[in-house]
Amino acid sequence: MAYERMLRTTDLCHVAAQVAANGFSPITEALPFDEWLTHHGAMDNARFMQGFSIEEYLCRCIRSGALPARSAPLYGIEPAPLKDFSALFILTRDFQAWIKTSQVQAPESWAQALIESIAWDYRPIPGTQVITGKPKGRPRVLAKDAQAEANEIALSIFNTAGGSMTHVTQKYIGDKLAHAYKAGYNTVKDRFKVKLCKDYIKQQKQ
Repeated sequence: MAYERMLRTTDLCHVAAQVAANGFSPITEALPFDEWLTHHGAMDNARFMQGFSIEEYLCRCIRSGALPARSAPLYGIEPAPLKDFSALFILTRDFQAWIKTSQVQAPESWAQALIESIAWDYRPIPGTQVITGKPKGRPRVLAKDAQAEANEIALSIFNTAGGSMTHVTQKYIGDKLAHAYKAGYNTVKDRFKVKLCKDYIKQQKQ
């Protein structure tokens, strides 16, 4: 039985960007970022930074609705504007179709290279024929300024709590951010401000 492959928006943006920066070849090398740079040199550092630009572009395409995102429990296409970016998913077939319709300067093999960069678990989401997975290769890199991602985490916490700010705290957001990057709380706690997270939530509510 064929399953649909689906990734969280944040994973798809990151892995697809790094696949593109890797010459549209699969990413399978699980080295820490600093070790990877030491091993591959400055030119690969520039190529890795190019990946950040592509990642931001993909995120903008999702937020605008150009690259369709899906949400639980129906997993239908979520209409723009999107409010809870980190809780959404992208089907790999939607990504493959977007490569053609968006006319980006990228080969159609980009989608297959993305698929090969993911460790698929082959256990469908209950009630669906959809499987998810996690990146095989290099871990995501935590930016010095992680405010944008902290904002999305805070919004997710706020929505999960039914519109309460009780858990929108430095520790609660920091723990989730640290978990996302397999880092320690002390590593992430100074890379965002809770006040800005709360301001972001208020803007999204308007």
